[in-house]
Amino acid sequence: MRVSCICVCHNKPDVTHEAIGSLLSQTFPDWEALVVDSGVLYDTGYYDRRAWRADPRIKLIRSHETDETRRTRAMAPWCFNECFRRGLVRGELVMYLCDDDVLYPRAFETFVSYCGKNTAARAMYASQDVGVIYPNGWHAIVGERRATEPGGRSCGGRRMDCEVDYLQFCHRADVLKLFPDDEYWPESKDTEEHADGLFMERVGSHVPIHPIDVKVSQNRRTARSTYVPLPSLGLVDCMANGIPLAPGGLSPGGGAANSQELAPLAIGGPPSGATVTVSVAGRDPGAALDSLAAQTYPHLEILVAQDRAGHNRALAEARGAYFIPMDADHVACPDMVERLLARVRANPRLSAVTCYLLASKSSADAAPQVSVKNVLGHALFRTEDFRAVGGYDTGQDWSAFFKLVNTGRLVDILPEHLFYVVPAATDEGRLLRPFFELDRALAAERADLWTAMAGCARRAEELAKENEALRARLGLLRYRIADRLDALCARLPFVRRALKRVLAR
Repeated sequence: MRVSCICVCHNKPDVTHEAIGSLLSQTFPDWEALVVDSGVLYDTGYYDRRAWRADPRIKLIRSHETDETRRTRAMAPWCFNECFRRGLVRGELVMYLCDDDVLYPRAFETFVSYCGKNTAARAMYASQDVGVIYPNGWHAIVGERRATEPGGRSCGGRRMDCEVDYLQFCHRADVLKLFPDDEYWPESKDTEEHADGLFMERVGSHVPIHPIDVKVSQNRRTARSTYVPLPSLGLVDCMANGIPLAPGGLSPGGGAANSQELAPLAIGGPPSGATVTVSVAGRDPGAALDSLAAQTYPHLEILVAQDRAGHNRALAEARGAYFIPMDADHVACPDMVERLLARVRANPRLSAVTCYLLASKSSADAAPQVSVKNVLGHALFRTEDFRAVGGYDTGQDWSAFFKLVNTGRLVDILPEHLFYVVPAATDEGRLLRPFFELDRALAAERADLWTAMAGCARRAEELAKENEALRARLGLLRYRIADRLDALCARLPFVRRALKRVLAR
């Protein structure tokens, strides 16, 4: 059984070779790859410099897209469809890949093995990691997508659109014969951001989509990803404040990831639908409770205490696998729980992960000013780990982190503003809400700034190396001149005697 993988590439020279390299690392040998390039890298000879250029399994295709095509069509879906329309796909199973994502080594083997055991299966999807590549080369796994239940309307299964990624999906090539025309992937510009989901829904309307809860890929977001930008992680702030990075979180590296960085992290602990207990302490918790009611993560248990000392009682009674203590005058960003939970689940060694806080300061003779508090005491704890160290001792947030670290446990920081403080008896709270949106809206600009700064640093290093080379050349030139003079003096003895007199004087 042959696997055909269609890989679409467009002007990402720093990561494209990693995507194709993930194909070459597959444990299943019978595969072909159709690498469709927009022409930007193809025309510069980017691929000709690669060792795999002569590999017969990889067919490099220059897309014949035009300005008109790019203006009117969604290019990735159009490229996928063109491979089918031109009869280039020869495998029995079909997968898809783009230049900023990677497949894990057993991806092809996983789907082929499943088809061998389930001969009636026509379409499947597997689990995956969600990763991020920051402009300075750091890699991190920030989430996951699990394949735990069948998908598709034909079997009354789960929704695929906007919930399952194209990189998780595999289907038999003959499934496309069930389509009424040859526009299998929707090519409209209006649906470009979720064309993969619509394609999977169309497949699922004809045949069930079988789940395989094995991670086969990593969907990686970069500063240049087309549809999904980098999460707002405040890169410059993170570097400026010297944020400690726990193992398994952000890992410093070069522009290209090594195989260890691309390997899937083992996800430990309770399942993704685990309950999170939130303890809210203090008077007038109305705003805090409203923000919890608006959370994107649905599995919450909320306990309310009269004061901060009540957090330990709430910890003792908590039924959730994770625990978040929260003050009544703090308001949470709508995806606060989801963001913290994704980070702590991405690294089973973490006992807690904290984040940033937006607060305001005001006085009688001054206007309110927004300030950033690094590091916020509120955190998501693994409940059992927090209980094991006795919860809070002094009522101070930092005491909990010290106790965890002193017992050999790890604490990480997610450098995002996921809370803000509502000052008592003032109307300043509503003024802080736009800062959440502003913080995330400026993420792209901060990423561009960091990229420019990194580019300047690289150029400075290049200039330093050029200066060193120039100094070496000048040093050699001095010796060559001396050698020439010495040789001249050897042929003309009177010149040597004249030079000695001059030097003596």
